[in-house]
Amino acid sequence: MIFLEKFLCPRKLFKSRHLLKSLGQYFVLEALMKKSILALLLVLLAVSGPSAQTSAADIAALLASAGSGNASAQNSLGVKYYNGDGVKQDYKEAFNWFYKSALQGNMVAQSNLAYLYDSGKGVTKDFNSAAYWYRKSAEQGYATSQKNLALMYENGEGVPQSYEDAAYWYQKAADQGNATAINNLGVLYENGRGVTKNVDKAFELYAKAANLGNSYAQNNLGWFYESGMGTPKDILKAFEWYKKSASQQNPYGQYNLGWLYEHGDTGIPVDKDSAFIWYKRAAEQGHDQAQYQLAGMYERGEGTQKDYDEAFYWFQESAYNGYADAMVAVGEYYEFGLAGDIDYVQALAWYLIAAQYGHDDAGYYAELVKETYELTDEEIAEAERLASEF
Repeated sequence: MIFLEKFLCPRKLFKSRHLLKSLGQYFVLEALMKKSILALLLVLLAVSGPSAQTSAADIAALLASAGSGNASAQNSLGVKYYNGDGVKQDYKEAFNWFYKSALQGNMVAQSNLAYLYDSGKGVTKDFNSAAYWYRKSAEQGYATSQKNLALMYENGEGVPQSYEDAAYWYQKAADQGNATAINNLGVLYENGRGVTKNVDKAFELYAKAANLGNSYAQNNLGWFYESGMGTPKDILKAFEWYKKSASQQNPYGQYNLGWLYEHGDTGIPVDKDSAFIWYKRAAEQGHDQAQYQLAGMYERGEGTQKDYDEAFYWFQESAYNGYADAMVAVGEYYEFGLAGDIDYVQALAWYLIAAQYGHDDAGYYAELVKETYELTDEEIAEAERLASEF
């Protein structure tokens, strides 16, 4: 019985596909970025799919069985309390029943218990305990725990950071057909982390996971087709895999699909309206580059009506998500009053923040603002204070 599963989502930030803005002029810049950034997506898998609430009689029978020491019933009861199915939702009660079952060696309960320690639901978050119980379950062959233990090794949470151990446990889960583990193993092969770098192997793994329906693998496979990594370049196949990923609400697939629609390519006509739609869907899920691209479309009136207020909003969203080019854009909006009053202190602060995040030109913009507008020492100090608090 599968209950809780924690997905590692190697995020593919394929290209720094942004428009650098300089005094109202736009320059297309394409530069490869780090393509594999790991993120957690905690996903609750229903035990038996959508169904009516468990009846009081069934809960009573389950309580009786669990109370008599049946490990499977104890785990199932924990699931009921976690989901609020037939009982009032109570993570602490879920923890108690998972713990009872886990002590009896139930590998699914051990995985569920680890998840609660990992997420801090019903118990104080404790990565050491999470890793302990994931390992107990993983050593019994439970693929979900093998994958999650690999993630702990990947991030160095509860265990010493080790790509080699991450690769070992991903392989164990991948051998059982776990699509997320297959995809994550592909990321390691692509980057040569814990394994010898092999883009052909990465392509093979992405293709396998993509065909199993993993939206991140579909996105990653699209990138390999787009860039010609591990396979001949094929834009149309890239486009199709991005569409499959995007249709599953994957923000990275949505972003890359939006990019192809915005710029077009062989066999793919430019479609600004569709680009706007897909950027917006990705942006609403917090994708920083999509937020930046969406802001640009609002600013230029492409795929939508020109709206500087909306542009400013999305530049800010992207900036607060740590995207340095968006930070510069926010600085420019304050410097030139594009969506409100001119504020040179705020402009300087955002340029300083962008410089801290590695933007090549932001330091120059900051000095330019100081000199051009003859900011006082007090104004500069205030901007520096704001930047330091970001």
